[in-house]
Amino acid sequence: MNEDNNKVLNGTEDGVQEALADRNAAAEASVSEANAMQPELEAKLAAAKADIAPPKKSVKIFIATIIILILLIIVRIIMLQMTAQDDTFEDIPLTNVAVQNVERGSIQITAPVSSRIEAANTYNITPLVSGEVKSVNVTAGSFVVAGQVLFSIDGTQAQLTYNSSKLQYENAKDSYNTAQVSVSQAESGLTQAKNSLDRMQKLYDAGTISKSELEQAENAVTNANSALEQAKSSLLQAQNGISSAQNGMDQAADGLKNYTVTAPAAGYVSAVNVKVGDISSQGQPSVVISDTSVLELNANVSEYLISSVKKGEYVDVYVSSVSDKPFTGLITNVSEVPSAGAMTYPVTVRISDPTSKLKAGMFAEIHLSSENRENVIVVPSGAVVTKEGQTCVFIMDGKKVKQIPVKVGIDNGTIVEITEGLKGGESLVVKGQNYVDNGDKVNVVKQNTEKKEK
Repeated sequence: MNEDNNKVLNGTEDGVQEALADRNAAAEASVSEANAMQPELEAKLAAAKADIAPPKKSVKIFIATIIILILLIIVRIIMLQMTAQDDTFEDIPLTNVAVQNVERGSIQITAPVSSRIEAANTYNITPLVSGEVKSVNVTAGSFVVAGQVLFSIDGTQAQLTYNSSKLQYENAKDSYNTAQVSVSQAESGLTQAKNSLDRMQKLYDAGTISKSELEQAENAVTNANSALEQAKSSLLQAQNGISSAQNGMDQAADGLKNYTVTAPAAGYVSAVNVKVGDISSQGQPSVVISDTSVLELNANVSEYLISSVKKGEYVDVYVSSVSDKPFTGLITNVSEVPSAGAMTYPVTVRISDPTSKLKAGMFAEIHLSSENRENVIVVPSGAVVTKEGQTCVFIMDGKKVKQIPVKVGIDNGTIVEITEGLKGGESLVVKGQNYVDNGDKVNVVKQNTEKKEK
């Protein structure tokens, strides 16, 4: 019996039929056994009659008792057979199904657009001066930080110019300092001359000195003023000399810096086009740096999809070589005109990569909406099945399932639009629908609502 139950619980139609056959065979065997016992009982009854010669009345009672016993045995056998059959069907488990209410919603079909990931900012480093390359400090693929020296050019003459301008600046500073001392001395001389004039004026007023002596004191003040003005003029000239020398030195320093080429930003060196001994030309690209801290996708979108692309919106970016989960992309630019010679529109998508797994050059896809329906009946795509060439779904009708023919609209692989057959609110079979037929009793189980990680 346990073996038969196991066969039924396997859930296959063949297993059920096999179990039924086994149990019917067992019931038939019980009946056959009982039939085989009947002659033996009758023989024993005859023997009892021969051995015992009871009175006629007792014989009749005895025979009636034996007949009743035989009838009871036959009835018991029949009941055992019927019970075996009934138990067989009662033991057959019902198909487990999961259900959910039919609701309205939206459905969207997307189309993939592929491209390569690129660095958002790429720097073509070109020298501002020409000359012989004296050193190259980076190689392709190396990472550099802002301000790091990439290569240097022979700047001997520029160094000499800087040294000369620096010397001129130092001389101008000395002249300025000397002029400052002269001004201080002239100011002190003027103060002394004015004090002397004040004394002489008092003496003259007292009649102690002559007019000529007073005039000499007055002339001394005049000369001291002239000396001070001349000193101030020399100081101004010295100050202008410092400014000029400072500008000359700064220009020479800037010129000297041009012979040492540095990275404008952090990133990976994608190309080095110079080597030691080369004559670097002004304006010729020598080193290429890709700032990989910000990545983007430059896709060419067809005219059929461009209407669904809006600047500032987010899209899913799939990079299968890294993850089966999408990255978030922000549309930063949508061209208003197609590319030259093609009916595609350039679209720039900036990619957010918190995992730091993405690299420039990787193949990626963005999924753009090609068709969208709002406020329509949608069901899980797997809920729609085909039975005998008919597209249908199963809904609950009491404890049984009812097959409903439907017409479908667009299908995005996850959900499908139902255009005919459902109105909303029905209890739809979403699991187990492939193992039931119209009118089957089923066992409704709670659907696993655990969300999968995206």
